[in-house]
Amino acid sequence: MRRSVAALCEQELWDGDWCLRGITADGRKIGSHTDAEGRIHLESNAWAVLSGAAGPERGRKAMDAVDAYLYTDFGLRLNMPSYTKPDDGIGFIARVYPGVKENGSIFSHSNPWAWCAEAMLGRGSRAMKFYKALCPAAQAK
Repeated sequence: MRRSVAALCEQELWDGDWCLRGITADGRKIGSHTDAEGRIHLESNAWAVLSGAAGPERGRKAMDAVDAYLYTDFGLRLNMPSYTKPDDGIGFIARVYPGVKENGSIFSHSNPWAWCAEAMLGRGSRAMKFYKALCPAAQAK
């Protein structure tokens, strides 16, 4: 069962450089490189690595995209670019102001998933980069 789910994820949720967030009820992909808003999401990429659904090469590419698009000096954003227009197919996230809550802000509980994903990929330096960005003690000069 696990192998069939992982194979289906690789087939349906891989978007070329990262994993999709999901698919709407009407079949639209969420978190695709072609999306103007909500193009990339933290959880889907970190969990693709943590779950083993993404193979090593795709896992590295997904986390490279997290670093390139979601990293800030204060932690990883949940998604980017933020949604600016309500979309009932996507749901609540598209109704929150850009940069607030689930719509492009930095959540402390989801950042460690990326740290763990990077550690699983053998990239401790990047895991520490992500950790230090969120860590208040590391921010204090």
